[in-house]
Amino acid sequence: FTMCSRGPEFDEDIIAALTCTGQASQQARQMYSELKKGGKVTAESFQLLMTECMSRLAANETDPAVLDRLVNGYGMGILKDFEKRSTARGGFMLAGEARLQVQRLRDRAEMRHHERMTMRQTAEKRSVQEAHVMEAVEFNRAWVANMEEFEHRAALVVQELQSRQEEALREFASRQAEETIVKLKPSKTILELVQVQEKLARSGNYAEALKCQKKNQ
Repeated sequence: FTMCSRGPEFDEDIIAALTCTGQASQQARQMYSELKKGGKVTAESFQLLMTECMSRLAANETDPAVLDRLVNGYGMGILKDFEKRSTARGGFMLAGEARLQVQRLRDRAEMRHHERMTMRQTAEKRSVQEAHVMEAVEFNRAWVANMEEFEHRAALVVQELQSRQEEALREFASRQAEETIVKLKPSKTILELVQVQEKLARSGNYAEALKCQKKNQ
């Protein structure tokens, strides 16, 4: 608006700016005429009108990045058109200022784009890190659960083995006791020799009693 106000064709430059927002030429002239009815056109009133035009163009857009590119694109389009018009009528200083403003808009747009990309990459990296942390937590939880199950089963196996060993030991001890009793039980022949040994000893025949004793041993 400031550059247009310094040009020799202020009205036509304002109408051209409105046309760059997608308004038909006749519609742009009508909008400007209505704007002038309120008195002198100011930077504030012109900005409100441009904001209204931009809002209509972006009525269905909700993505902030897309809105930013849209507004920035229309802004550069208006400045480029003003540069062309100023060049055609010999206003090279204004044309140079318009070109400089276009470059500034482009630089700011690239900077904002870079900032958005950085923020997006940071958010994606954080999301990946959080996913890895959740995976690690889930793995640890599953590992602990599996270890508890393994330890429980191992304890049952150990308990079963101990029970089998104790049962086997009891059976072995029982068999040993039975075999020992059988071995220690005197036979009929031994009993008869003991009786003979006792008779010989009572009768004083110690030599024969000693022989019987050795046989029993």
